[in-house]
Amino acid sequence: MTAYNLGFLASQGRWAALYSGELEYTGTSDPIIQFTNQRLNIDNSNINTLWSNIYKHIYQANSIIERTQLAEHINERAKQKLVGEARFVRAFLFFYAVNNWGGVPLTITTDYRENESLPRATVDEVYMQIIADLEFASDVLSTEYINAERTRPNRLAAMSLLARVYLYKRNWTEANYYANQVIDSEIYAELPAPPMTYLKAVS
Repeated sequence: MTAYNLGFLASQGRWAALYSGELEYTGTSDPIIQFTNQRLNIDNSNINTLWSNIYKHIYQANSIIERTQLAEHINERAKQKLVGEARFVRAFLFFYAVNNWGGVPLTITTDYRENESLPRATVDEVYMQIIADLEFASDVLSTEYINAERTRPNRLAAMSLLARVYLYKRNWTEANYYANQVIDSEIYAELPAPPMTYLKAVS
């Protein structure tokens, strides 16, 4: 999922930063200039790549969920953990999909016959699935990380995203509850304020 959200060419973060003016583009590629001008064409190749990457990773998460549940050599506790992590990833991807495009196809299976004919779900339906996935993840995952790099989701990651989801839905009570759960855990510290510099994204 790093190619989707950590600064590479197909990254959600990169395109959002260019669109908002956080980054400055100095090249001549028209599909990228469309982002800096905030005038996206319907055939923008970067948008198509972003969409494809989201659904590629959703398919992978669905495959993990299905195959893990069928596996006979994995104990139930390990199954719950793997499925919880995969459902967190799926929720994360649907969260960006619904905020980029509104209602989107709600693919929660690897069955291509079912997926190829799915209509666009409503925004509320997508959010219901996101919340269900995150609540499951927060129930089955622990607060501990498996290594110092903290690269895999834990219970608090699920709660953090739940807080954000409820903020977007203007459900202040639930947003406050989940945010406080994360803050009160005292596992995380506040980041120092970043320097006020203007970054450039060169071609």
